[in-house]
Formats: sequence, structure tokens, C-alpha cells
Amino acid sequence: MLEVLLVRHGQTQWNKERRIMGNLPVPLDAVGRGQSEALARFLKKIPINVCYTSPAVRAVETAKLITHGRRIPIINAWEVLEIDYGEWVGKRFDEVTNQPAYRLYHATPKKSRPPKGESMLQVRRRCVAFIERLRKRHRKGRVMVVSHADIIKTILTYCLGLDLNDLQRFRIDNG
Repeated sequence: MLEVLLVRHGQTQWNKERRIMGNLPVPLDAVGRGQSEALARFLKKIPINVCYTSPAVRAVETAKLITHGRRIPIINAWEVLEIDYGEWVGKRFDEVTNQPAYRLYHATPKKSRPPKGESMLQVRRRCVAFIERLRKRHRKGRVMVVSHADIIKTILTYCLGLDLNDLQRFRIDNG
């Protein structure tokens, strides 16, 4: 049987500021590095065959800190890259919460798309394709995937047989 560990990257300054990062190269802050190191200690004796990570700087940093000192290959996986939030990138959440597209994103993710960004249906397609490739490539063992909150939520809705509109039923904290 295959076991998949889904890990959200550690905290960044932009997480603290409630700012939308998208795929900007925002690094972990001191708290995020500490979260990643704590997770490394927690997982220290747990065998992990491979780590797939979003290519975003904060996810790669998290993956490297978790796997430090272990012989776990790290593979960049664009399929679990953060959502392209289009025009929302760089803004604080409180700057976009009144926009109709943002309200739709929370009420009915299946129908949502940030202005000039990626739709949640596009996100779901790439996440499902990634998980199905993982299942074929790794029939057994343990795989870690370091990614982002909404990507992890999307994977969870798929694996649990939930509708994409159930996305907001999950909370995925940093680290």
C-alpha cells in the first residue's frame, strides 16, 4: 500500500501579513524554519522513500529542512505548485475579500477563478493527475508531498471522494 504524507510549507512573513504569495519567491521566516525542523524531528524515524515538492521557494526550503541528513530524494513537481492567483498576488486577503470572484472562490470553488488566474477546476485536474501518477509510480511505501494549503485541500477532496465545493471544510496550517 502507498502512504502519502501531505505537508504544507512552513510559515513566511507573507503568511503573517495575510498576503497572497502565488508563486513569488517568498522564503520561510524564522518560525517557518522552526516548524520545518520540528517536523523533521517528528518524522526522523519514519521511513520516507521520496519527497515531491512544489518548486516554490518556501516549499523547497521546507522539503530540504525536513529531509536534511537523510537520503530522501527531493523531486520538484510543478503539479503541486501554488495556485496562480492572477491579479490577487501581492495583495492582502482583506484587499480582495469583497471582490465577487473571491466570494465565489469561498462559496463555490468549482466555479471560481481569480482575475487572470487559474480556475479551481484547472487546479483539481493537475492535482488529480499528479496523485494518479504517484499511485502508478509508487505502488507501496511512503511518499511525502510538500505543497500549499489549497493544493493539499484539493488533493484531500479528491482522495476522500468529496466535491471540490467542499474545499473550505479543511484548514491546513503551515508546517
